[in-house]
Amino acid sequence: MGHVLSIERNANIKSFIIAMFIIFAGFVPGIYVLNMGLNLSQPYEKRVCAFYYTWYANTTVFPNEHPKNNDIYEHWNKSAAPFDPYEDLMITHHPNMGFLTTDPILYDSADENLIEYHLALAQEMQIDTFITTWWGENNSIDTNFDLLLNVTSQEGYAMEHTIYFESAQGKYDLTNPACVENICYDIKYVLDSYGQHENYLKIGGRPVIFAFNVYSAASAKNWTSAIDKLNREGYYPYLIADIGYQAPIGQQELDMFDGIHLYNPSQPYLEDFNEAVNDIVDLQFYACLNNMLFCATVLPGYNDTALNKPDPVPVYPRSGGETYNRTWDAALELEPDWILITSFNEWHEGTEIEPSIQHSNQYIEITKNYVEIFKSK
Repeated sequence: MGHVLSIERNANIKSFIIAMFIIFAGFVPGIYVLNMGLNLSQPYEKRVCAFYYTWYANTTVFPNEHPKNNDIYEHWNKSAAPFDPYEDLMITHHPNMGFLTTDPILYDSADENLIEYHLALAQEMQIDTFITTWWGENNSIDTNFDLLLNVTSQEGYAMEHTIYFESAQGKYDLTNPACVENICYDIKYVLDSYGQHENYLKIGGRPVIFAFNVYSAASAKNWTSAIDKLNREGYYPYLIADIGYQAPIGQQELDMFDGIHLYNPSQPYLEDFNEAVNDIVDLQFYACLNNMLFCATVLPGYNDTALNKPDPVPVYPRSGGETYNRTWDAALELEPDWILITSFNEWHEGTEIEPSIQHSNQYIEITKNYVEIFKSK
């Protein structure tokens, strides 16, 4: 329970500092501020989102499937079929779609029945949004996002989805002369293609876009130029940026982005959980002070050893579910605007909560319990 007490103490201290600053600056009466608590930002409806991956394929051909993926095992195997169902897979755990089977079920993200199954699981856990990986137009991932929106609408699910703008690409690199133009082009494509869909996530009418590791390729100056250009052309996305453990948040982040999040806190948690939580409290402090939406991230663990990387990321063990419980406990104490789950089905990195041969429905049940607590507070 030490980390919980640490969060509460830091939250109270920072809440007090903010309150005193505002009182002595003479902005509002002190008694009003002191009753506001930690969250000094505008109220956001509580929401639970899960990072969702639509890049999987098998040899079954599905209607409207992108031709690139209609006859291959994409994102499952290391080599062309036939392959060993265990030894040749690029995943640590093995999906079973809730069935009692010892053979992995290598599904296809273009399968409407699979999408319905995932939506039903999400609804059971009260997950509100899939944040869906997105790498540009005219590929299977883009096609499958369109399919996800349409199946959600057709089947009457109340979920609203958005994209995860995968920023770590060469076309967005600061050394690319077309960097700003490429960012603008792709964001405009998303807003024009999906932004008005009834099941696309919006805040105040503005389509939401999550952006991964925003400084992995482009610079702050690139992002500022891109957002200015978008605004001049009448596009106003609600941008929630993964900026890492950068606190205090600089003026450039305050000016550019509407919210902040962390995609993968596994390594800071692994190194020193309490210190990582303190860093997240600092990020929340600056977000709240500047009316930015703040998201806390939970995850069951991390293990990408099946990818055989030359420089693998250290494994963050699941510890029988304790890691997931601990990150959820920390997130709940923070009382964030939204909670993000890394991930629903990122099998490569072993962060999935989807049912597997190894863990059955364990993480579905844990998620259900914690989401209920979060939404009832």
